[in-house]
Amino acid sequence: FSNEHGIEERPLVQALEENLEGSRAWDPQKWSVSPFAYLERGRYIDYLEPWFERFTPTMHIRFLDDNVREGLEIATLYRALGVDAEFRPDDEGRRVNESAGSVPELDGALVARLRGYFHDSDRRLAARLGREVPWATS
Repeated sequence: FSNEHGIEERPLVQALEENLEGSRAWDPQKWSVSPFAYLERGRYIDYLEPWFERFTPTMHIRFLDDNVREGLEIATLYRALGVDAEFRPDDEGRRVNESAGSVPELDGALVARLRGYFHDSDRRLAARLGREVPWATS
């Protein structure tokens, strides 16, 4: 997505490897948040904690993977939330933010480093939710 829209010029593997080493400089005059914080945005618990502090016990977290695994149609979820069950975001015939490119292959060593990066965050999220996260591996 970022490559297609001219924001990111590095190949995915390079961007991820460099992001593991630290943050990349970005122009706050152009963007309200760093468009290069790929890994940081995946540490969901860091962003959810303030919401839990404010809205617990009324907050419920549901992952798209839960819906897929349970065969739940998105319209069923929308109805349960009380929103238009027919709404489907669209961006020129594609899902919003969907990349038109192929899925890149990641080297096993890089995947292991990424799993290590997210391990503590995923563990804290699972503990907070009282269940495993859908992307957890053994």
